[in-house]
Amino acid sequence: MDSCRFRALLVATALLPACSLGSLEAAVPARAYPVLRCDPRAPVAAASQAVQQPECRESRALPDSVAEAKAGEPGRLERVVRVWLAAFEGRWDDFGDWERDGTRTALRKIMAGLKALRVLPLHDRQRPPDDFPRLAERWILEESTAHRKAGTDTWHSPIGGVKGDYDFMMLQILELIYHFRDEPELLGNDAVWALLRNEQYADRVGRGRRLRTRIPDIGNTPHRMTFKVLAEFPETENHVLMVNTWAYLVNQWLERDYRGDPRVRRYFSQDPRKYRNEGSTLERVLLSVLSRPLHADFFETNARPYSAYTLRALQLLASYSDPSTPGGLKVKTAALNALDYAATRFAFQSFQGKRYGPSRRNYRYRALLGVYAGDYVPHLFGVLTGVHAYDDDPKCLGKACAYANPQARGFALESALSQYRVPESIWDFMLHPDNHRAGHGVWVRAQPRYTERHYLQGKWPRYPGRLPELGHAIRTGETALEPAPEFYFITQDYMNSAGGRAEHYGGMDGWLPASLHRTNDLFAKPSSLLLPGDTGYWREWSDLEESTLVFRGDEKQHYASNNTGVYKNLVYGYFTGSRAWPMNLPSSWSVSRSRQFGALTLRIVDLSSQNGVSNPDYGLYLVLGRFARLPDAPLTGFWEVIPEANFEALEQVWDCVGRQNRAADFPQRGPYAYSLCLSSDEVQLNPRFSRDHDPFLAVNGSSDALAQEHIDLSDLEAVARFPLLEAREVDARYRYTGSVYALARGDGRLTVKNPYLGKTLILDSSNPLDPRRSGELDTGRRPSDPGAVR
Repeated sequence: MDSCRFRALLVATALLPACSLGSLEAAVPARAYPVLRCDPRAPVAAASQAVQQPECRESRALPDSVAEAKAGEPGRLERVVRVWLAAFEGRWDDFGDWERDGTRTALRKIMAGLKALRVLPLHDRQRPPDDFPRLAERWILEESTAHRKAGTDTWHSPIGGVKGDYDFMMLQILELIYHFRDEPELLGNDAVWALLRNEQYADRVGRGRRLRTRIPDIGNTPHRMTFKVLAEFPETENHVLMVNTWAYLVNQWLERDYRGDPRVRRYFSQDPRKYRNEGSTLERVLLSVLSRPLHADFFETNARPYSAYTLRALQLLASYSDPSTPGGLKVKTAALNALDYAATRFAFQSFQGKRYGPSRRNYRYRALLGVYAGDYVPHLFGVLTGVHAYDDDPKCLGKACAYANPQARGFALESALSQYRVPESIWDFMLHPDNHRAGHGVWVRAQPRYTERHYLQGKWPRYPGRLPELGHAIRTGETALEPAPEFYFITQDYMNSAGGRAEHYGGMDGWLPASLHRTNDLFAKPSSLLLPGDTGYWREWSDLEESTLVFRGDEKQHYASNNTGVYKNLVYGYFTGSRAWPMNLPSSWSVSRSRQFGALTLRIVDLSSQNGVSNPDYGLYLVLGRFARLPDAPLTGFWEVIPEANFEALEQVWDCVGRQNRAADFPQRGPYAYSLCLSSDEVQLNPRFSRDHDPFLAVNGSSDALAQEHIDLSDLEAVARFPLLEAREVDARYRYTGSVYALARGDGRLTVKNPYLGKTLILDSSNPLDPRRSGELDTGRRPSDPGAVR
């Protein structure tokens, strides 16, 4: 990367021989941030010094093992710290403006600077000066103030409200004071006290008023469970967790008085019962909140950017709740269970740290296209595990660098400073979805389990263990589950990602403006083929469709589509607009001539090593299918991904497809019975697949198999039985092996089995008030596989 530190672009005659696009770049358009590698031997001296620097980045290789990833942890921390240090630009007393910059940069700069004094060598040129703690403390003492309220910001609503979102900053304050709890020489008592006791309020004194200062939002009763905009509404998932995490950990700080600060002692002694967490209502409600992910998943499904805030609150509780008391141990256990569930979910919905599933919340983010756009969970888990392809080098140049966005590098920094670490049994699946067996993969089904009674006007959000018990209502059929299925097929080489199905959440009143009453809707993403490397910086549809295969669904509102047509290595989709094929084809990819099978037109894209000159080499063949368009129906089609390892030449792929399928299987008006080349699975495709019709009618001739292996949305009982999370192993021919890697049914329990490591993790939050976990049990490694990766 040193070669990327050019001060000027080379003139054309000097640049062209020295710089080239990487092998992936046949598939990535210039507008989508190409990887530019610059040769250090380029004749820099001849270049003009007046031209702007080029953007340079390189895809980072994944570690080979959990052990290697663990060994790289200090390096990952150092890289994100150095990016933050560079933000000072040598002005070590410049922390920005508390109100304007606090949430994104100010406190994170202080965290990074203080940590750098511990992790960087004494004579490192980027190391802050020795008086940096004094500079930081002076700024905190001058600036710290609770300038907003915690909870949802309603200030910009059409009917007015209050300035909120201060709990975003509260999380950073907690990480700062707890991480440096035992290092008063870095973060002094005066700084800690200023960060905590910083809310001003008017207190009546006789006939007048006096301005006083207090610690905001503490005490051992639940906080901010609703917010008000004309009417009362249930507070959102991330805010409930953030505000109550703050209250719990500040209560704990006051009671424990870790620093022996007389100001803390006096504050607590004013009303000890008010600030004691043990056995409190706050503790019981928090345990219910923490148990919900294992019962129903996160309500804010893959939410951008809210998922990262939720996980940060969980990291704080898992890291700093005091396990020396029965209640503190329960809160810590419940938070760890929720985090490990989230890590498992991420492991089985991502590929090389990239995910692209449907998302719930927020309305204004419904059309975001980029893999990383507003989504900081990949950076949160990326810094913890090293499972990412993005370039996190501090010398990386350009907007596509991992830490160019201050929120991305902020969540990464805070996660690295936290004490939470991903269990090995989950971590290994992030690195090896094939579980170290060549050609194997994993078929994943998941679905958040929510009804339209979970968030109702005028009510608290509903959590397990509190009445009414909606989990029981779902199981008995009293209340219908809101369908929100997700499907992923992951191998070591690629991932088929279903974009999900748009679903309106009707729990809120329809009289509200769309931006409010649709705020809890589930929005679809395009169904996509995710390929290796640092891809996903898509600004526009043209960038996305020039990078890989996608099914948009609805031409004008892709987020309102039904993109659930993924079954293993097959992706079935539709397009409502007018063009020749329902999926796009990157213009730089060459494709075979078409062959006709009744109403089905087929062609094949050769992305194998045999065709590296014409197409990028991903070691894959892509069979593309298009059906004749029916009247009053979208254009439908599919792609089937076939690994090169199974065939020596393109014609052999044609032979395989031809043996499995005949023209009679594809009548002009359907339905269509397509048989997959490797597994021989027969999938009956719905010719009228659209927003209101399901993609598949049967699997291997059985509608029962459809409900067991995919989903049958017409069968509400089957939808209610659909797993919260299920990850099943498939072999090199994509047939089920019988091994289930992860299973959560929605009863509060999750089991993760990693046969390669011989470890099983059992999480149990079925009783919200008594969470338990097994730790990683040694259950014996599977017999060695001759084709396994060593």
